[in-house]
Amino acid sequence: MIKDGSRVIGLYGNNTIIGKVLTSRYYGAEFLYTVALETPLSFRWRDKPVSVALLSEKEIHYAPL
Repeated sequence: MIKDGSRVIGLYGNNTIIGKVLTSRYYGAEFLYTVALETPLSFRWRDKPVSVALLSEKEIHYAPL
């Protein structure tokens, strides 16, 4: 489990992200982390950039930063 407030590097889709863990919770058989992104991500199907992402343990590749 990664502590709240830790800086992490992970993958969100095909994007490498850096951010800070806001919350963590155990859901099903894995931990999920709400991460505030340092650099918001833009998607063509959204009007505004995304500044918060929900990542699983599998998507966080290095922690803490």
